[in-house]
Amino acid sequence: MAIKIKKINIQVKTLDGKTICSYTVKNKKITLKSGGKKYVKYTIAKKNVKIKKADLRNIAAPKVSGMIMYKK
Repeated sequence: MAIKIKKINIQVKTLDGKTICSYTVKNKKITLKSGGKKYVKYTIAKKNVKIKKADLRNIAAPKVSGMIMYKK
């Protein structure tokens, strides 16, 4: 089943609360089986990074502020 996710906004911040980078997608289309899970990977271009000295190669997200669940 094809699903369209609208208005994705990802923000990466430092521990001090300063924004390192942000990424926005208007529409994302994915294929998902009923009752299944899908992990989506996003790549942020270096030109969108505000703090250029930040090392984002091994970044970890300790908490997720948004989870999208679809039910049919």
